[in-house]
Amino acid sequence: MSSITPLNPDDGRPGRPPKLTTALILKAAALLYEGNFRCDVARAVGIAPDTFGRWMQYGRLYPDGIYATFRRVVLSSEAQFKTRAVGAITAAAKHDPWLMLTFLERKYPQQFGKYRGELGELKRRISKREKELAELVALVREGTGSQ
Repeated sequence: MSSITPLNPDDGRPGRPPKLTTALILKAAALLYEGNFRCDVARAVGIAPDTFGRWMQYGRLYPDGIYATFRRVVLSSEAQFKTRAVGAITAAAKHDPWLMLTFLERKYPQQFGKYRGELGELKRRISKREKELAELVALVREGTGSQ
């Protein structure tokens, strides 16, 4: 979307009726509540994923009207799915603690991630190589008289 704020598509100007309807919002909400991705939900309700994104932007830009309702319902449905998913993982982890460990590794990779030690070592190595490279570049510039 360009940096120019678009006209409010929900301001009652004449033209073709919007494709966004209460029925479409409810169908999208049900699909998101089940955990579907936005791009798949968009296709399932008969719109392009870009249109879905544009409607979300309209809902943010214009806090009243059907686009704002759409945005609120999308965010709420996604949050409800996440809450249910975490509850299911927590319940299942009572019987299999590895599920909780996997969940923690993904939710908090810095504290629980499998590769946190290796990542730290790689960062140190990269930093060392960057310093060495900077020194070599400086030597080459001195030798060629470049600035």
